[in-house]
Amino acid sequence: GPAGPWDRRDLAPADHWHPLGSSVRVAWSCRPGQAHAFVCIALPLLLPAYLGFVAFGRRAGVPAVLSAGLFLLTTAADHKLLVQWVIPWNTTASGALLWLLLATTAAHMEGMRRPFLIGLLAAAIPLFRPPDALLAVPCVMAALITDIRHKRFRWAEAGYFLTGVALPAIPYALLYLRIYGPHP
Repeated sequence: GPAGPWDRRDLAPADHWHPLGSSVRVAWSCRPGQAHAFVCIALPLLLPAYLGFVAFGRRAGVPAVLSAGLFLLTTAADHKLLVQWVIPWNTTASGALLWLLLATTAAHMEGMRRPFLIGLLAAAIPLFRPPDALLAVPCVMAALITDIRHKRFRWAEAGYFLTGVALPAIPYALLYLRIYGPHP
């Protein structure tokens, strides 16, 4: 098939009309003529989604066996369900990041402090599905409120959080500016 905009290194705005994280993800996946372009990258992303789901379930008091069964039931029990996870351009990436963020936030609230990872995951979510950034906000706020309430807030950790945010946000912002310029 014809080369896509990423194959041609074409940064024309007309060729980039959906979230850039999705475009970049597909650029590294299957080549034309093979399976659906999203299958090769979406299927492996089910593993971190599964791990985040089970880890969050464990933090919520749900046994790992039950969490595993729930995950399999809601993702792969039926071919139509699995297709909804694998074919859409952003479902699996966003789902994996969200479940990992929920599990990391829950661990942070219990004292396992990972502000860098919370920042990294929260900032990476909107790269694949911008509206899901709204789901990252309560996680970040819960971690911050917990830190303040338990007098665990440290400016150094705020710096780690901001470094985590910057890692995906700065390259994305630069790519966005290169494609679209300084306007929405």
